[in-house]
Amino acid sequence: MVLAIGQRFKSYTDLIDALSQYKKTNFNDFWIRDNRTLKTAKKRKTFGHLPNQRKLNKNILNEALALQNVKPNKKLLLQNLSAKSGNTILLKDITNISRHGNIFTNDLSSCIPILQKHNCQYEMLIEGDEFRGLFFQNNIMKKNFAAFPEIVFLDGTYKLLNFNGVVYLFLVEDSVGSSEIAGVGILVGEVKQYIDWLISSFKIKNENSNLINSFMTDKDENMRNVLNSHFPEANLNLCKFHVFQIFKREITTTKLGINPTEKSVSLEYLQKISYSKSPEEYNDNYEIMTELLPIQVMQYYNLNWHPIKKQWVDGFINNNFLNFTNNRTESLNRNLKSIIKKLSSLQEFLENLFVELQIERTERDHRAMKTIHKLPVINSAIAPIKIYSNILTQFCF
Repeated sequence: MVLAIGQRFKSYTDLIDALSQYKKTNFNDFWIRDNRTLKTAKKRKTFGHLPNQRKLNKNILNEALALQNVKPNKKLLLQNLSAKSGNTILLKDITNISRHGNIFTNDLSSCIPILQKHNCQYEMLIEGDEFRGLFFQNNIMKKNFAAFPEIVFLDGTYKLLNFNGVVYLFLVEDSVGSSEIAGVGILVGEVKQYIDWLISSFKIKNENSNLINSFMTDKDENMRNVLNSHFPEANLNLCKFHVFQIFKREITTTKLGINPTEKSVSLEYLQKISYSKSPEEYNDNYEIMTELLPIQVMQYYNLNWHPIKKQWVDGFINNNFLNFTNNRTESLNRNLKSIIKKLSSLQEFLENLFVELQIERTERDHRAMKTIHKLPVINSAIAPIKIYSNILTQFCF
């Protein structure tokens, strides 16, 4: 007897007889598990776990695909769909639905229309036939930089793109102290020649880039060397948060051969010297460090940090407009990651980026409106300040 997939039997007894005959004819044996009847299978809830029984009808599937656009909690979405359909739904089914609706791509022909839709001027870096970089600005970004070119905050964020792309944000500070995006760059790798192309593109697209007084960055040598070559008159300030991170990473018992106590004392004095309010205070702290800290620590410090003290010590920094960290870009990077999933395609990244930018812009405009509508109470004894308050925003005070 030949058994075939999908073969039907009138009764359970007929099935057992057929299997018995098949085993005798082919000299095979089987382990058999069954629920005997459909009624029993449904009672035991095993029937509902079969793939065909978990399948959603077209209307509910379309609703699920629409909800995926707002990135809902998977478990809450599962509960909602299960209640509406009456089906048993697993978490992997929700994941499959998400993949089913994902039609995004890295194809530049699909990405350029997004930039055009938002009135962006853009430049692309292509090597051979390979994409290597993108810089873009829309009209609002360009106006932001034109209005506030004095200091530019520049930082890269990672893991947003699925092709090892690094996203660079150019930020400026407006008249109420809020961050405004002045440009966005994407590079495939932190290669010096790619960074040079990015900074050059930003410079060419913005005629008043010569008005930049300062850049705030981390200690990426490639980036800082490129900035120094394009803007030799601008100050290069180091983000204090990144400076402290480097200290913790480099001043270790393993790398410098010091004991835990020496490490703790060294980090304490390095942090203290960064807050020196004047050259005199810096010199005093430096002398103390020379006397107290291990030779290995001072050799590291003299080689890497003492020569560039004007870029990270409070008493030497100029034109930073009271900014000592790159927290503005770090905050925006966190916001981007809340709406743009990790390892997105370029098309999906651009779509969600402009959603986040619109939300950020609306929130900033609201804060600006509140600032304008609030009238400060100023004592008549300081009348000159009253005159300035009628002209300047409250951020000045």
